Amino acid sequence: MLGSKNIGEDAENACLNLWYYYMYLNDIRVHKKRLYKRIKNTYISYELFGEMDVLDDKFTDIMASFLEKFPLQFENSDITNLKRKGLVRLETRIAIDVVRFDLNIKLRYDLLEFRDGIYSIKLNKFLRSDRVERDSLESQLKGLATIKYYDRHYKNLNFNTA
Repeated sequence: MLGSKNIGEDAENACLNLWYYYMYLNDIRVHKKRLYKRIKNTYISYELFGEMDVLDDKFTDIMASFLEKFPLQFENSDITNLKRKGLVRLETRIAIDVVRFDLNIKLRYDLLEFRDGIYSIKLNKFLRSDRVERDSLESQLKGLATIKYYDRHYKNLNFNTA
């Protein structure tokens, strides 16, 4: 894994690649130097995963995840050495590279996601997810995200407050 003369740079690149793969496989994205994880079974709803400095704290967990899922590929990896040499400027590099790796999201606070679709406050429009294929809906909303997820159906909301 780390075979060239500049082992510090190799370790940094290895750590960076592992973090990107972990983010991609676990639906983790970046918005303003904060990490957000997609809420399971939603289109655009995310919850806060942590600040960028969580990278250092979570690296051992990330490696454990890779060792569990891909034991043959990581059987001779020295996690401690990789962590010690690779996390020097990782936070800065990730902040710069998220756009290139398409891991950036833009949080929109005017979007509300429900079980049966997405409501835009700005447009006063509800986009029903059962009338559009999932791939089509996700492509229309690419790069958009919200932290306002309601685990209920929009059509069942009672707007009468009396």
